[in-house]
Amino acid sequence: MADYVFFHEARVYRAAVRRFWCRRLPPWERPGRVQPTLAKALKGAKRMAHREDLILITGSLFTVGETMAVLDPETYKPDPIR
Repeated sequence: MADYVFFHEARVYRAAVRRFWCRRLPPWERPGRVQPTLAKALKGAKRMAHREDLILITGSLFTVGETMAVLDPETYKPDPIR
């Protein structure tokens, strides 16, 4: 149902690499882009969105934590990468 899809590589050792998503974009039949970080993907989504649009971020709990750190870095400090 999305009009546009941004993919990013999560900062977790088990994350799917960007090459994985690049190979899967065409069958989705939706325009999309792979960004190197969640912050860049979110920035791109905000730039494209209209006031009445919804930006949906999906993924694991790691993605939730990373999203919170991007949106409010003073309150949510990212964990160090292992």
